[in-house]
Amino acid sequence: MDLHWSMLREGRTRVDMTPGFLARRQQTRGVWGLSDSDAVFMMLTHPAFGKYVCSPNMGLGRVADFLQWMQQKPVDWPAVVALLEQAGLKTAAWTMLGWFRMLGQPDVTRMMNEWRALLRPGPLRAAYLRFWLAHDLPTRLWPRERWIQLGFTLYFHDRPADMLRVLPGVWHARRHRLRDARLLMGG
Repeated sequence: MDLHWSMLREGRTRVDMTPGFLARRQQTRGVWGLSDSDAVFMMLTHPAFGKYVCSPNMGLGRVADFLQWMQQKPVDWPAVVALLEQAGLKTAAWTMLGWFRMLGQPDVTRMMNEWRALLRPGPLRAAYLRFWLAHDLPTRLWPRERWIQLGFTLYFHDRPADMLRVLPGVWHARRHRLRDARLLMGG
């Protein structure tokens, strides 16, 4: 069990995104939720790390949700890109958009292409991540999650310093997983 108390594991982002999410929250029909830009940010980052983009763990319902969102809601792409830059996760979003593009309808994917280009990592990393997607390596390596984490998701961070920052968070989570499970169970 991997348990953490934030939207993303500690160290996954350059700054703690939760206070901003809470400050921008919106109420719709009496229910509080993320702002639209924060929701798009989460749809482009959380499944990249939590579901390994295209692994068997990633349900196609998430893809359908995102593609429907793109058709039904206006996306404030400059705000989403700013959040991704702040978090250091443009590469994660670029990878998710690449997979959505592989599965989506041409009219929807055309809308994403312009913004995806702004998120593109360097040519070597882009080619490496495209190789993972094109050959469906997360599925082929399933359930060897450590291999996927080391060979795929670690490269979703924009800079080497971002990659290094996540490692203490992973070690902390591993060290405290039993304690966190007991807390969750009320013990």
